[in-house]
Amino acid sequence: MKKTTQGDLSKKLLKYGALSAAVMGLADANGQIVYTDVDPDNVLAPGETVFIDLDTNTTDDFELRNAANYVALFVASDNGFAGAAAGNYNYPSNLTADVTIDSNTPVIVNAAGTMYYGSCYPNSQWCGGITDGYLGLTFQIDGQTHYGWARIDVGAGVGGSSVTLKDYAYNATPGEAILTGQTLG
Repeated sequence: MKKTTQGDLSKKLLKYGALSAAVMGLADANGQIVYTDVDPDNVLAPGETVFIDLDTNTTDDFELRNAANYVALFVASDNGFAGAAAGNYNYPSNLTADVTIDSNTPVIVNAAGTMYYGSCYPNSQWCGGITDGYLGLTFQIDGQTHYGWARIDVGAGVGGSSVTLKDYAYNATPGEAILTGQTLG
């Protein structure tokens, strides 16, 4: 039988403590991203709207509307989206996967965003049929900014096109970045 000395026991406890801390840190990091898979995907025909409540607190954070002749994103108070303004219009950016959404992202707050209207405006990035486009989103929880994304498809036909909400996520840690498409953190 092997004899365990005080020094051996201390080394084993130290290793066990380091392993436990690593596992706890991993669990905490994975808990930061809150992901929602819209299953089945929410397909909006012309005239339909879907409300997005990122943090499931029963308050809608965003409204994605597919009207007969336009697709638009509406935001609740103090919320916003990654995008740019041109003239009197705000245009949500069509982002690819793995784009960072954080405090450095150009964001339009407290305004609707036109994804396309009638025949596509030159500044719109959502024309011509989009598959797996990402909206960069910002919203407030208890006065603190959180960053998120929503993945959508927009059909190619203007005025009869479908819009599909596939999934969305946000970082539960205030002020911390998220990558478009990130489901774990």
